[in-house]
Amino acid sequence: MAASKAEEPKSLFVATLQDVNQLIDNMQAKTKDKCGPSFANLAVEWRAMKFSNIFNRSTQEEIMDFTPVTFLATKINMLPPTEMERRLHAVLVLYALYIKQPCSKICKVCIALQNLNRVS
Repeated sequence: MAASKAEEPKSLFVATLQDVNQLIDNMQAKTKDKCGPSFANLAVEWRAMKFSNIFNRSTQEEIMDFTPVTFLATKINMLPPTEMERRLHAVLVLYALYIKQPCSKICKVCIALQNLNRVS
């Protein structure tokens, strides 16, 4: 018998998107009515959430397959109608994900020019 929708496991993308959104929400809560997005605030939240564990995969191939998923989940937060502060936080998260890749071969961040123009 098939599992009900409530019992189905979340897709990898949905779970990753929720983690990224939680990280950005935490960053926004810490900077509300203060200095705005900063890498220092990202670093504090990244460590508190143990966010580098997002890359815990069995093989290099799995990491290479998963890394673009993390980039996509983050890029969704960079586009309108998302408010500007959240977009800036997403840019910081995308940068951090890029530099923290545990791969010997680095995955590139691909953003279409039309989407990049929509970030600002």
